[in-house]
Amino acid sequence: VRLEVDGREIQIPKDAEGLIVLNISSYMGGVDLWQNNYDHADDFNPQLMHDRMLEVVAVSGAWHFGKLQ
Repeated sequence: VRLEVDGREIQIPKDAEGLIVLNISSYMGGVDLWQNNYDHADDFNPQLMHDRMLEVVAVSGAWHFGKLQ
């Protein structure tokens, strides 16, 4: 599987078991993948439903979702 965003190929982590493409603030019954209400030491903008962008998230399995809950 290849992931290309705006003409650039994006490396998918080797341990990724899946990719999620969405434009809502939660997934799978309310999991907040972006945790917008918390401080982060990263350069990502908060996820917004009305920004006309799709977000792509790599997940490493069921335990990964457990850590996000």
